[in-house]
Amino acid sequence: LADGAREHENGLPLDVWIEEDYSLSLEEKFAAGFALHAASHVFNPQLAPNERALVEPDVFATSAFRDRLGDVHQLLAASREWYRAAFGPEGELSDLAWETVPFMQRPFLELSSGQLVLLSPRAINLWLGDGFYYRLLESAQRRNTDEFSVSLTFTRFVGDLVEQWAVRLVKSAYPGERPAAAGRVHGEQLYDGRKLSPDVAIDHDPDLVLIEVRSGYLTRELRVGGDVQAFHRDLDRLVLRKARQLCKRISDLFEGRWSVPGVETAHLARVWPLLVAADITQTEPLRELIERSLPVLYSYARVQRLLVLDLEDLELLIGLVEHGTSLVQILDQRQQGPYAELELKRWILEDPASPGEHRPSFALERWERVRQAVTETLDLEDD
Repeated sequence: LADGAREHENGLPLDVWIEEDYSLSLEEKFAAGFALHAASHVFNPQLAPNERALVEPDVFATSAFRDRLGDVHQLLAASREWYRAAFGPEGELSDLAWETVPFMQRPFLELSSGQLVLLSPRAINLWLGDGFYYRLLESAQRRNTDEFSVSLTFTRFVGDLVEQWAVRLVKSAYPGERPAAAGRVHGEQLYDGRKLSPDVAIDHDPDLVLIEVRSGYLTRELRVGGDVQAFHRDLDRLVLRKARQLCKRISDLFEGRWSVPGVETAHLARVWPLLVAADITQTEPLRELIERSLPVLYSYARVQRLLVLDLEDLELLIGLVEHGTSLVQILDQRQQGPYAELELKRWILEDPASPGEHRPSFALERWERVRQAVTETLDLEDD
């Protein structure tokens, strides 16, 4: 990550930020978080509920963190007084009821005995996931000046990283030696001097799958207050803006302004538009609102309904492709069934008629690298 950050056009010294702003390195933070997650036994079905979520003070006694408990607690745990200050005396009671950020910032409550109590499984999961984005965003915001917005450069860089990840994930399921009938993947291309085609185009002759990727998160104002105007602003920022762009690219495709290598646009049977957004849960009302906002998308009979995915949905989708199921077959089967209005992951995980869950090796290999790094950082024996 650090090497890529330095070499990128919007590159930033993220490793330096972590060292300067936090007492643990990136690898150490991952290791401490995963160790406490495991020590809490929160997902252990063999333990009674009252035996879970409690971590003893000596949890790091045999690890590399045995002399750095203060550094670990500063990042992951807090006293009741810290939470009181974090929530603050101001604000409406209804806002406080929906405020969860302090729990995600410090997922463990520190008792006077030195024991730690995990506040919720979601809290530690988010600390290990989205929490890294927010901590680095805070680092960027600290470095903003009147002349230069470091945080804006950071969010652009993260957006580029997510797009690159999506392209590499999709390509991992379509090795070059596979026959054309199995699908051929193409990245974005420049046309008309300044326009870019969708991030990913998959040629499934006679069908074409187009994927646009948008990274971004809901604002705190919306998450806590539920303001309707804030919702429309966030929906436009996270979904509609990119969806409109995808519509224009599809129109340009049919009008001949750009083409996919080796694809005769006139001979396409169906075009499948997919939008990957990082922080959106698809519901039936949301789908209706999106489709009312994009009537031009369906002015072409060959264009199928827009499918909005999150990052996990895309992994599940590509896992099925790698397992041997045709992407077009997956999209068509889901579209025809009772889960058509809901998230893709709900169809895959809940519907007995779905192909079932299969994680892509691209993701599993990276998870194994993280596991190895965590084990080495903790200085534990690898079982």
